Amino acid sequence: MSRRAFVQVNINAADITGDIAGDVLSISYTDNAAQDADDIAISLQNRSKTWLYDWYPQEGATLRAKIITQGWTGKLNCGRFIIDDVSMSGRPLQTDIKGIAMPVDTEFSGVKRNRTWSKATIKEVAASIADKNKIPLVYSAEYNPVIDFVSQKDTCDKEFLYNFCEKYGLTMKLYSNRIVVYDMVELESKKAIMTLRESDMLSWNAHSTIADTGYTACTVKYTTKSGQTLEYTYEINGKTRKVYEHTEKVGSLAEAQRVARAKLREVNMAQTTFTCSLPGNTKLVSGVCVNIRGFGNFNGKYFIDKSTHEISGSGGYVTSIEMHKVMVDYDPVELKPGDIVNFAGGNHYVSSVATTPTGGSRTAGKATLTIIAKGAPHPYHLIGVAGSSNVYGWVDASLVSR
Repeated sequence: MSRRAFVQVNINAADITGDIAGDVLSISYTDNAAQDADDIAISLQNRSKTWLYDWYPQEGATLRAKIITQGWTGKLNCGRFIIDDVSMSGRPLQTDIKGIAMPVDTEFSGVKRNRTWSKATIKEVAASIADKNKIPLVYSAEYNPVIDFVSQKDTCDKEFLYNFCEKYGLTMKLYSNRIVVYDMVELESKKAIMTLRESDMLSWNAHSTIADTGYTACTVKYTTKSGQTLEYTYEINGKTRKVYEHTEKVGSLAEAQRVARAKLREVNMAQTTFTCSLPGNTKLVSGVCVNIRGFGNFNGKYFIDKSTHEISGSGGYVTSIEMHKVMVDYDPVELKPGDIVNFAGGNHYVSSVATTPTGGSRTAGKATLTIIAKGAPHPYHLIGVAGSSNVYGWVDASLVSR
């Protein structure tokens, strides 16, 4: 079977794939791992002028798309979009339709708001914003601590929620008119789905820099309950110190630990990047990892930040991906049973391999490390120090530090 790709397209409830089969000039779907919403662009010849009249998409029309390949790599569900841009041109007569995964018919991205939350988890803050805008929320992160005080000041919900999640090391994206919150570290730890070599690529570019990146430590200021301002520095063990001074002040040591670590990862993501174009592949989507081989110092495991899938009217298919090299997190000191550690707050489990947390979110604070199960999903067993943390169970390594 010869290789061919096409896109199944629905506008509102109608499948128009067959109707436009001979008219498609190109279709491009962009899948983003972070803040920017996924989008789609369809270009069609319009010699019959049908799109000027009967088929003209009305305001608020929805578009669903699925990339289908024959003799290739399977299917890719692009999701649901709101049509937000329609243009006609000539000659030749052409129609261009663009859709975005963000619900543009709500106030989510266009209205600035002011409000506060007290003693709320990250998920609770995200859920309240999602509910207000009538947008489904998918919260897939294990990390979900209680934050003492959260303030949204003169900022639209989309921008605020993205920055709020980023502050604590989580990522927000918009997919199929849903808000998705996830932990990039969790996805980076998963096995690479494939290995890519130079011979697999149509074109490529590898880039490494230490300008405004390559930091080995991050310092954050926090305020104690007595009002004293202190500093906390998260440092990658064994590295020459290049310290990033984070100006944002937080309310506790536990917050400072998570924020410093998250900021260090954020500023270092640009240190080594890789972009390439390949014959179309529905498996290359944002949020997965691939191994790069045959590129010397650029070899390694990479996380896909953005993938663009372009299908021509003749059935040609090209995928372009933008990636950053997966960063290794280091503990400043090797932990051992009996150590008093800082617990950042969040879920605990009845065993090191349990899949469902128990007892609700645990408070941040000091805890005793009693057992280590190396390689387990939740490798540290903690017992909270009286008056500090109420954790009593197995927790993720990302929640524990000196």
